[in-house]
Amino acid sequence: MRLLVRTSRKLALTSEGLAFYEHCAALCAAARAAVDSVGEARSARGVVRVNAAGVFAAL
Repeated sequence: MRLLVRTSRKLALTSEGLAFYEHCAALCAAARAAVDSVGEARSARGVVRVNAAGVFAAL
């Protein structure tokens, strides 16, 4: 699946790339909301481990 179309003068998202971007943006917003829900009274500490498919390592 191609996410980008690249020419010598232009870089653009494909429709699949735009859909992928929108999902990623929603995930980032959800992560920000999760951090904000903890509140400023408590600061988050510790290690967060994320398991993901190998395909994400290339991104």
